[in-house]
Amino acid sequence: MSIDRGSLDHELHEVFARNNAQEVFKALRNLEEYRERHQARWLWELIQNARDAHHPSRRMSIDITVSATEIRFRHNGRSFTRKESLASSTTGLPRQGPAKYC
Repeated sequence: MSIDRGSLDHELHEVFARNNAQEVFKALRNLEEYRERHQARWLWELIQNARDAHHPSRRMSIDITVSATEIRFRHNGRSFTRKESLASSTTGLPRQGPAKYC
């Protein structure tokens, strides 16, 4: 019996998409149930990253500006790495990692 690779890839994509959608839905439901606990967690993640990124010989400085259209976070340490930025921006989402097909 031969396997049609294109058909298999398509079906895998559908399965991964459905599974990922279910995981996202569960995560969103979890966030809603624990809204008060998670509401400011992203901010604490940013502060922790800034703390990790500051040079010990300098006093750490963080500036947070909030307007109607944006929240601006600045600190005087090194720039966040891509991994640090991704970790902060995905706080509360499923930790299984990206699927190859989605």
